[in-house]
Amino acid sequence: MTIKVAAIPVCGFYCLFWELIIMIRNYNSFLIKKWEEKPILFNRGLAKALGNIKAGLFLSQLLYWFNEKGESKGKNKNWVYKTIKEFKEEIGFTRTEQENACKILIKFDLITIKYKSVPRKRYFSINKENINKLLSYHYSVGRFPAN
Repeated sequence: MTIKVAAIPVCGFYCLFWELIIMIRNYNSFLIKKWEEKPILFNRGLAKALGNIKAGLFLSQLLYWFNEKGESKGKNKNWVYKTIKEFKEEIGFTRTEQENACKILIKFDLITIKYKSVPRKRYFSINKENINKLLSYHYSVGRFPAN
């Protein structure tokens, strides 16, 4: 792939800047198609409201598995089962990073985790009311609540 950047003297840096932005977006699309990677939907507001980017990304990925009504896409509408390995493949977090993100989300009462079966399996439930409260507070005040 060749990169063509042509600066037009009339508009100077501004045109060069937008040409680079377009090229980066196109290159990202190229990479997604070439390597068949699916991008992750990441809610920056959650990360800002929580004060932790990893907790925000973990919750964003967990929310992917629930519909707009807060119901799981699985058999049980209130719970979704995700292994440590699945989260590792989806967002690249180690076991420790997942556990630390979960601690923050539990502290804010945004998720509940229950363990069932042998070997032990993690089931997640979201508290959509508290997620909405957190984001409402964050966007009205512009910072995250002390918790």
